[in-house]
Amino acid sequence: MPLFASRVAPPSAQTVRSVVRLWTGLSLVVANLTLALPAQAACKLRMAWREEPPYFMKGSDGKPQGLLIDMARAALQRMSCELELVEMPWQRAQVEVQAGRVDLLGGVIRRPEREAFLWFSQPSFTTRVLVFVRVDAAHARRRLNRPEDLLESGMSIGVEKGDAFRPEFEAALQRLEALDASRVQRVAHYMTLFQMMRHGRLDALAADEMSARYLIRKEGLQALVERTDLVASHESWSFAFGKASVARGLVDRFDQALQEMRRSGALDAMVNSRLGAP
Repeated sequence: MPLFASRVAPPSAQTVRSVVRLWTGLSLVVANLTLALPAQAACKLRMAWREEPPYFMKGSDGKPQGLLIDMARAALQRMSCELELVEMPWQRAQVEVQAGRVDLLGGVIRRPEREAFLWFSQPSFTTRVLVFVRVDAAHARRRLNRPEDLLESGMSIGVEKGDAFRPEFEAALQRLEALDASRVQRVAHYMTLFQMMRHGRLDALAADEMSARYLIRKEGLQALVERTDLVASHESWSFAFGKASVARGLVDRFDQALQEMRRSGALDAMVNSRLGAP
């Protein structure tokens, strides 16, 4: 018989059944191993926020919104990450981020003592705390060019508790308080300062420039309040990530997303949307 004319005997029914059982068993093993593997962790960051318009605030629907929330959410979306928002005071937020229960803070000034537990993004923007005056106050006619001018002006001034000022400005406030404690009011929120100014209880106030821009427009105070050139502080703000829960590589990706947003004009659009065109 020619070599190529040979025939291979077909497998027996028992052999076929054995092979089928083997493949079925292997399939079950693979399926069980797949289920046992941990699912890829979703990229979801918890961000602490506190009422501080226009950066953080509640909308008419009661949900948190604001410029820093807009920025964080848009940057994280570019990274295929989600943002979860948790309202809490600033002091508690620092404790929670060190414990790893909060991942992200917004509008943080970089300080050496904070670098022990926070990664800082590149500065998201620079902000100034300026002095604003009532235009109809008798003392407003006097120009405020130096912190010492506050002492000689006869004005009362309000500031937000927790704001860090230039040493010379803080020194002027303390001297003013020593002369007449009633001339310096330290309150919890900028909104309170503007309400006090509206009702004639303050001649001047020191406020973050962007917050003041938002509140003056929101409260319709354009004809009542005037900005001066006296700068109480000038700081760069960053987003800060907890070292307890976030790897440095994620912060680098966040920086890249912010840079892309800045180049595309998306950041400017967010600012103008919240504050109106300058």
